[in-house]
Amino acid sequence: MQVETSLPEQATRHTAGGAVLKSVYTATLRGLRNPVAPRLFGLLARPGSSRAALAAGEWLVRRHRRVLALSAHADDLEFFCGGTLRRLHEAGAHVTAVILSDGEKGGNLRNLGDIRLSEEGRAAAVLGYDRLLFGHLPDYGFPQDPRLAPTIERAWDEVRPDLVLAFDPRGLEPGFVNKDHTTLGRVTIKVARRRLAGGARVCFYATRHPNVLVNIDAVEATKERAVLSHRSQLRFLPVGDYPNLTRLYGRIFAAWAPCRYAEPIYRLL
Repeated sequence: MQVETSLPEQATRHTAGGAVLKSVYTATLRGLRNPVAPRLFGLLARPGSSRAALAAGEWLVRRHRRVLALSAHADDLEFFCGGTLRRLHEAGAHVTAVILSDGEKGGNLRNLGDIRLSEEGRAAAVLGYDRLLFGHLPDYGFPQDPRLAPTIERAWDEVRPDLVLAFDPRGLEPGFVNKDHTTLGRVTIKVARRRLAGGARVCFYATRHPNVLVNIDAVEATKERAVLSHRSQLRFLPVGDYPNLTRLYGRIFAAWAPCRYAEPIYRLL
């Protein structure tokens, strides 16, 4: 696979939609730099008991040994649950990450799918994934693609996981839904129902309904390095602001917990 070490000039161009997202991200990051803001936003996704949710997070990362992490696109896992996956790795779990699409519609670069898969390989090395698999399904095509469920089933049967991580099908932000993300969550539930006898615990990341919080204080810097591996996707903010955005995500969910950074998880099974 060809690895691009620098981006062509076209990477700096934005569509009208990209310009809107850039404005939203910039305004959000600026507004949330106020130290009070993460606590206010954290109220919207606060678990019933933050301490109990953190205790559940410690159990999650220490208890499981075969992890199947399902992602729609390269960079999803790293931003939304990269700290959790790093902690699972450090606790001795065997982590298999499955990137189901090439993410070829995530920008206007030539050969973007290949670039993104190369970037994912670098991020996987940073976080310590043991296996990295690619489904090569069309980007933004999950709702209509009959191959999604069989692809997940094959990975599930091969890995025989005791923990499965996927997107929350309810979405992280109301009114701002990526259909590949939510479809992946819904299809994962269907596959899980047919495999209840296997005993795998199913959890959702990128959730606004957490009943588990994973303390990522000790691995936040490692997570940031993994996020920065996805150079082709760092197009809505100056590159130097992405670690701030990653920290902000962790601060919002840790706002009412006795840690500095946390990742939200919804435990389904």
